[in-house]
Order: sequence, then structure tokens, then C-alpha cells
Amino acid sequence: MSEAAIIINVKNQPHVYLKGPLGIFTVPAADEHGFGMLVVRPMGEIQDIGSMQSRRNEPIPALKLCTDIMGEKGKQMGLLVCKANPDVPKSLEKAEQAEREFLFENRGEVRSKLNQNRKMHEMTTVYEPEVKAEMIKLSKKVSEERAKFEAACREMVTPKEVAEAKKNLMDYALELCKEGDRLYSMESTRKDINVPHQWAAAHAGHSAPWCSDPTPKQPCVGCGSMVRTDVATCPSCHAVLDEKKAKQVFPGGLPWIQGHRWVPEAATK
Repeated sequence: MSEAAIIINVKNQPHVYLKGPLGIFTVPAADEHGFGMLVVRPMGEIQDIGSMQSRRNEPIPALKLCTDIMGEKGKQMGLLVCKANPDVPKSLEKAEQAEREFLFENRGEVRSKLNQNRKMHEMTTVYEPEVKAEMIKLSKKVSEERAKFEAACREMVTPKEVAEAKKNLMDYALELCKEGDRLYSMESTRKDINVPHQWAAAHAGHSAPWCSDPTPKQPCVGCGSMVRTDVATCPSCHAVLDEKKAKQVFPGGLPWIQGHRWVPEAATK
């Protein structure tokens, strides 16, 4: 069995790697578990040498692929290669081998059809119904085995590793915030504050004149000040903006103002 590697991503955006000769790798964004995960397996580049022949190079180890996927700033951007090196199950390798052999033996019939709108011929591959049914069956088996393997890999990710990745991401965000403050201190360098600095400010909760506030706001019906759309009451005049949320915050009854202090409705009866 071959050894795999696990990369986790604690950022709320996926990490996409496009530069390698082995295809595209995507580490999903953090989910409800607090991290996204990509299981990396050893891969060998397949070269077309002509005459319907191909050559497969020696497999590249999973850890080396992880180094390429992470890049220079992967660790700073919330990526982390876990210590676990799970073995790829024999059942998964067997299912994938069966699918490859069946597809090689049943390549289908390539047909050409003229597209009248585009004025060009389109090539399609047609399979016999029984061949197509077997292809679906084998593909489903591979998907099931792969899902079980990835579920087992997820259990190998430790809370300590997730916490380390989050700390690395926060440290990087704070570093960018300091850089943004430094750039803003001089009029000539303010133009160099860019999207990563704005992301860092939002992630770290940093408040500064150069930070943009993407939170939608609306005018308060009571005092007219601009307040966030997701709040229950106005922080300035205490007017109720969302009655449903306000009732959840004050289950005893909506408060009202008396001398600029909160007084429950029950106290006024």
C-alpha cells in the first residue's frame, strides 16, 4: 500500500494549486468542522509518446506534492501538512484498478455529428447500454471507497494541528495589519494597501482608517445613524430594528428608554 498525506485549510477560502504538471489540486475552505481537507496520494506523470502509447513516470511521493501545493506562503495562509501518513486501502486501489482496466477495454465508439448552429463537427463517444451501466457501477464503487478513506483521514487530524494552523493564519493577518498601518502612516504609500491587507483586517478584527467595512448598513429609523443590518437594536438611540431578534435577547419583553437607561416593560406596568 502507498502512503498518502493530509493537508488541512482553516481559511474560509479554498486554496487552488494550478502550476503543477499533474493537474489541479484544491484544498477546500474550512467547513463546520473548522477545517477543509485534501488527501494527497503519490502520483506519476503520464506522457504521450505517440502511436497510441503512453509512458508513466515514477510516482512522486505525497509529501513532495504537498510541498508544491503549499507553496512558499501556504503555512502563513492557513494550510498545514498533518503528521499522519495514512496507507491507501487495498480495497480502494483494487476498485480504481478495476475501473481503469474496464475503461481501457471498453473505449466506446467515437461518432461525428454536424452542429448546424456552429457549422462544425462535434465528436462524441457512444457506449453500449450494458457498458455504460457497468461504468456507473464501477465509478460508484470507487466513490464509496474513496469517501470511506477520506472519512478515516479526517479522524487522523488532531485538534492541536487545527489550532496550529489557525494560529499561523492569525499571526500572518496581524503582520499584514501592522504593514497596513505602516503604509497608511505615509501619504505616498497609502496606495500600496491592497486586498490582502483588507482581508487581514477583517480576519483579525483590526480597526484602522484604511480598513474597509464590507458589512452592509442601513439608517436607523429612530436617530438616522448608520447601523449594521444584522443587529436587533440601535446602539445609539436603542430603537428596535429587528423585533424578532430583540424578543430573543429580551425574553421578558421589549425594553424601552427612560432617562437613557434600559427598563423592562414588566417594570412599567
